[in-house]
Amino acid sequence: MLGNRFRRIVARIFGGLSLVALLCAGGGPSHAQSLVSGNFNSSTGTVTATDSSGNTFNISLAGLSAGGGTLTGTFGGQPITLTVKSLGGSLFAVTVTLPDNQLFTCTVNIATFSGTCSLANTPRSTVASISGGVRSQSSAAVDLVTDRVRAVAGSLAQGGAASAPTPPGGTVILNNFSSTQPSKYDGRSAGSADMRWGLWANASGSFLNNDSTAFGYDGTSVVALTGLDYVVDRQWILGLTAGYTHADLSLSPSTVTRTADGALVGPYASYIINSNFAIDGLVNYTSLSNNVGAPAGLPSGSYHSDRVTAATDLDFFTSYEAVKLTGYGGYAYSWEGGNTAPVLGSSAANNVRYGAIRLGAEAAYPLGAFEPYVPLTFEYETTNPADGTSRAALIVGAGMRYRWSDSLTGGLLFESTEFKTHTRDYLVGANLRWSF
Repeated sequence: MLGNRFRRIVARIFGGLSLVALLCAGGGPSHAQSLVSGNFNSSTGTVTATDSSGNTFNISLAGLSAGGGTLTGTFGGQPITLTVKSLGGSLFAVTVTLPDNQLFTCTVNIATFSGTCSLANTPRSTVASISGGVRSQSSAAVDLVTDRVRAVAGSLAQGGAASAPTPPGGTVILNNFSSTQPSKYDGRSAGSADMRWGLWANASGSFLNNDSTAFGYDGTSVVALTGLDYVVDRQWILGLTAGYTHADLSLSPSTVTRTADGALVGPYASYIINSNFAIDGLVNYTSLSNNVGAPAGLPSGSYHSDRVTAATDLDFFTSYEAVKLTGYGGYAYSWEGGNTAPVLGSSAANNVRYGAIRLGAEAAYPLGAFEPYVPLTFEYETTNPADGTSRAALIVGAGMRYRWSDSLTGGLLFESTEFKTHTRDYLVGANLRWSF
């Protein structure tokens, strides 16, 4: 237990607020609010303080050890637990994540009877960065897989329509691939119809930025996937993908960073309805190692989280003269959970959800071995964004595919997320596809 002298010093620092100027700078730091009054009840060992917004701190000084410990109390009537850590010598750090997911942190000097406190958005920025990362990386992973399987499905659907007889019921089933004619869409799927196996690799890098005062963060995100799929017949495509995700973000305040590295794996499939329609779906799981880095006095540490993503689309294929047109509509959903309590003082990021209705279209025009294309996607987030952004977004892009042979193609893509408040997501991607 702390000695009486040390307890009196801590009480003086926290309780004598009329003598010690303790400022709370909120939102990084766009405004300030002062702790305007305070007192210490020696019989109960409790500090009471009120800030300029009328929020009241009640902090019990009982239970501290010489090297630190915890201070229990309330803030605005809700329970809080402040963590006290020794910084060496006469310096101590006191931190607590408040019920509104802001961070209250103090550095106190028991030798000089002084202290400085601040109110930072670190926990809110951390949760916001996790939410933004889930949205960006999940969307990228979904797009990388569905772009591949949609290309193969479109190739089979359009290529098999005119060359195969339709049996009763209107279903085209071709077991002998060698007897079919090459697909119209071979430039996209990289392979003629008798090539059942496909090996592909897609990678994308994004620059993320959230300029909200309360949820600020910026940095980079990478998603790299490889996959192997098999064309079962003219109706079914089955595949498996695996890959890697990485995020490296700076939070508000900018001295705080968050990194996340994960391994991803999951199956995907497509069912071709007829020459114009197909359904695709995927599920993947990502195991993530996260780290929050911060200077002394701010929470830091590592934790594990799990992410599950599922998506399904109805695809449409057609042509207008030489222009290949593709459309799709569907839904994507991701959940990520990880116990951030040891790092943030709460489990605020233990249930991050992202769900969105997605409507997209693409126009492509073949020019010899090249195929420029323009993708456009409208997205409406059905879950409540946890990073202060709006629900609706328009993702515009431009890309180029190149065909080396019937079995090998590659491509480049640039996309930008527009009309979504407080956020920027610029993506650059590349892919390589080989059929055999």
